[in-house]
Amino acid sequence: MSALSLKRQLGISYKAAWRMKHKLLQVMKESDDSMPLSGSIQIDDVYWGGEKHGGKRGRGAAGKTPFVAAIQTNEKGHPIAMRMTKLSGFKKAQSLVASGKPKAALSPIDFIYCKDTSASAEAVISYYATDMRKDTPHLLPKIAKPVLVFAGAEDQVVKGLDKMLAAMAEANEIELEVMEGADHSFRDLYAEDLVDRAVEFLSE
Repeated sequence: MSALSLKRQLGISYKAAWRMKHKLLQVMKESDDSMPLSGSIQIDDVYWGGEKHGGKRGRGAAGKTPFVAAIQTNEKGHPIAMRMTKLSGFKKAQSLVASGKPKAALSPIDFIYCKDTSASAEAVISYYATDMRKDTPHLLPKIAKPVLVFAGAEDQVVKGLDKMLAAMAEANEIELEVMEGADHSFRDLYAEDLVDRAVEFLSE
């Protein structure tokens, strides 16, 4: 249940509903941490750490650590548990490329979604390097249709996205929805708040 739905059903403020929901989520998380994932599991790469002042954004940016995130879903595709594992060997790959050894093999290494595999240092760096084709502020001006962008206020992967897009939102080039408390992946029940707003946007 989203915080918005909880607010309506209990007749309380959104802030109180949000706090109540996330206290319950914390208890659920502590319970989840003691159980291994099973059944239907979705995997993706995520990055932890903010953008350094004047530095690059995105994959491979200084100050960011790559992780592999695994989410267990129920029969309806709703997330019910999550695990995050730090990607091993990334800093070693950076060091090898910087020292002129891009072809050097890293083995074993967890690369993309493969565990205990082998990959060259340049392949690891290439996959996690900054790519403007995946940079939201760079891509948005190229879209001619109405756009709704969600940003998590606690996003530590693309930190400050709401501020980067503020000018576009003020110019009515996009609609920007900043979700208080949400991180980069809109984990837990933030996804339900996101869906509520997206449905509203599509119905306008």
